[in-house]
Amino acid sequence: PLPWFIAVRTGDIAAIDRLGRRMDVHVRDGDNRTAILVAAMYGQVVVIDHLVKRYRLDVNAKDSQNRNALMLAAYHGESKVVDCLLEHGI
Repeated sequence: PLPWFIAVRTGDIAAIDRLGRRMDVHVRDGDNRTAILVAAMYGQVVVIDHLVKRYRLDVNAKDSQNRNALMLAAYHGESKVVDCLLEHGI
């Protein structure tokens, strides 16, 4: 799953779609973070929007420390991500 999370972190939509066709997009990293959580940490608004609309990933997922995407985005100062998540109903 490492290429998946690299694509999410860097905002590479083409790679996300290429990988998403052949893997479980609900995979979690070592800290139990989904792609939505990783995207939130790195300010990837376009990726979050894409993951929710195309893959229907859960914006309310939580990591191993019980943090959701909204909490991670706020902690990392990603105000545009906070707005995006609120639009998606978090």
